[in-house]
Amino acid sequence: MVPMRLGRHLVSSALGLTLVAAPTLTGCGLFDGGSRLDEAFEYLPADSYSVVFTDRQAIAERKGVDDIDPRDVSEDDIERYRTALEVESNGTILSGSLAAMQNASFNEFDIVWEAETSWGDFATARGAGHAMVWKVTDDFDFDALAEELSDLDYSGTSTGEAQQFTANDAGAVGGTYTWSHMLLVPDEQLVAGTAWEGSLDTIAGVAADDVDSLADDGEFDDLAEVAGEAEHVALTGGAATCGLESGHPIPERFWPEYADLEAPARRALVISSESAESQFVLEYAEDSTAEDDVDARRQLVAEGIEPQGRQPFSALGEFDVERDGDLIVVSAEYERGPQQALSAFIGGTGPDLCLPD
Repeated sequence: MVPMRLGRHLVSSALGLTLVAAPTLTGCGLFDGGSRLDEAFEYLPADSYSVVFTDRQAIAERKGVDDIDPRDVSEDDIERYRTALEVESNGTILSGSLAAMQNASFNEFDIVWEAETSWGDFATARGAGHAMVWKVTDDFDFDALAEELSDLDYSGTSTGEAQQFTANDAGAVGGTYTWSHMLLVPDEQLVAGTAWEGSLDTIAGVAADDVDSLADDGEFDDLAEVAGEAEHVALTGGAATCGLESGHPIPERFWPEYADLEAPARRALVISSESAESQFVLEYAEDSTAEDDVDARRQLVAEGIEPQGRQPFSALGEFDVERDGDLIVVSAEYERGPQQALSAFIGGTGPDLCLPD
């Protein structure tokens, strides 16, 4: 078994998604800041409305499987790694292709961190883009990957320090690599992939400091501070936070039941890698909005109905609601554990649910 890949749901879902490996609440603030997530922001477009981040190297170190040589992966290594990741709630997008990419020039064991991002205008799809972005280890062989892509019938072009590769036959993609477009930026130890034509021009521009990044924009700075040194982080903001009327997961006939809930500016789901407890984090535009919403959230989990299965929230697990300034954190221990919390968040039906403006 490999861990569920959270980010695959982000592009197709009407709602954005957020996942964080949960630290504990401490002091007056919630969590500490996180450096690898901050680093990832340097390579993601400023208008990203959803981000899923996985610190693969930190997970491997914690699980004691950080000694696998990417260029000498054995069957025993794959089995040991799979076993170590079984209890993880979220892996990289390559975690499900360990055997298929065992001898590839780029595989799971090359990755330091992974970030999946979608950007543009969520409501109109104007300027839309999507990409997987990976930070790779310092000794990664970019020349070997470029040669392999050429052998797999990708055509390469160079712009500055970046190399872009495009599959000559997109219909044949899916063997070793599943992306019809790939980007290599050796100076930044960066690899990126996408099926969206034009998206890697944006990522290359961000990497070259020619296009503004999330680090420049600051949209998710507060939630990055919430995430701290988390191994799994996903963020959603803007119009994607509560979805659109045309694509909202809660049937409109049920909306009156949730009319008292305020809409956050951004949302997050925090899942501990070692605990059954999860945290749903809601960030509001104003402290006063969070203050107005906290009692409604408490009533929702105490007396409200979950909109998908139409069960009382109180029958699904134990919930506790706390407010800290412009943040509300709903600590949740679902009967079926973090995967149930993850499904609720993906579906927009958890205790952080909200309706479009």
